[in-house]
Amino acid sequence: MAKKAKPTNQEEPEEIVEGEEEAQDEKPAAKNKTKKIELDMTMDPSERLTIEMNALTENDQMRLVAKMLLEEFAKDANLAKSYFDRKVTLAAVVNYITSEARKSAVNNCAMISDETVYGWAIHFVQDGEFKPQSKPTVTVISKETEEELRKRAEEEFFEAEKKRLEEERKKALEREERKRQAAIQRAEKKRTESGQMSLFDFIEEVEGGDA
Repeated sequence: MAKKAKPTNQEEPEEIVEGEEEAQDEKPAAKNKTKKIELDMTMDPSERLTIEMNALTENDQMRLVAKMLLEEFAKDANLAKSYFDRKVTLAAVVNYITSEARKSAVNNCAMISDETVYGWAIHFVQDGEFKPQSKPTVTVISKETEEELRKRAEEEFFEAEKKRLEEERKKALEREERKRQAAIQRAEKKRTESGQMSLFDFIEEVEGGDA
């Protein structure tokens, strides 16, 4: 049976070039960024609560509490007004629910129904005691825009290029120093083998004699 012919060496460079072109087309991976923003307490309560809710992670159970409150705001204008007038924050609601849950816990474990949790949240918005923050903030997560991705890629490229050039300069200086030292050693060896004195040797002997 005939053997399958191997590709010639002439085809290999083309494959390498194609691979390099594909690598150049790859975009840098987007990164999640976090930043703190100050809440605008003059905003519509539903809009502000939505911002606070979106600052929570997707798997945070307190998102369900926030969604419930948003639904209640749509049905009960007085509840929304209390959230606005009393400057309640979702963080304060969460702290209150956590505090109440601890009171019901046995061995650090508590089984509490959603209805009870929602009731606590509504009660706190309406009548809960708390000290409003002067400048409440939330930490929001956002992905890099295309412009930010491009800028970061350029910064990383220039930083890598700067490092590469510095390494090349350092290696060039080391090579020059090795050449200089080798030249000095060759000259010293040649002088020693020939038995001839250098001008510096002559000066040293003269100065030593005068002393």
